[in-house]
Amino acid sequence: MTATKILGIVLGAGAVYWIINKTRFSNSLVYLPTSFKVGGSILNPEFTMGVKIVNPSNVTTTFSNLNSELFLQNGQKVANVFYREKINIPANSDVSIVLSANSNLFDLANSIYQLIISKSAKFVVRGIASVDNIPLPFIINY
Repeated sequence: MTATKILGIVLGAGAVYWIINKTRFSNSLVYLPTSFKVGGSILNPEFTMGVKIVNPSNVTTTFSNLNSELFLQNGQKVANVFYREKINIPANSDVSIVLSANSNLFDLANSIYQLIISKSAKFVVRGIASVDNIPLPFIINY
């Protein structure tokens, strides 16, 4: 085997090892809900959700580009949730962010109907966020 093939194999294995460890580290972030508020108008309802992101590791990480959806616990979609800012989370610390969600009248009407039937106001945010430039899924229960 030539030196370039060996070097290619070593670099490829190193890249795979780095990606696996980075993904494992990024999955260690903890998302804790802090607040949930409803506002806006009846035609353009807005939801504001506070989230504390805890980084329990000893490495600083970057969080950005959150794309998710807000659901009732029974699966009824309520709104789309976006967060575009890029934040650094220092090692062994936490950062609080505020997520905003916009809904439309149809989704809101269906959600109110489901809330009346189920008599439960539990919400779930499901989506993908970029953690250290790796898109990872997450779930936050309110």
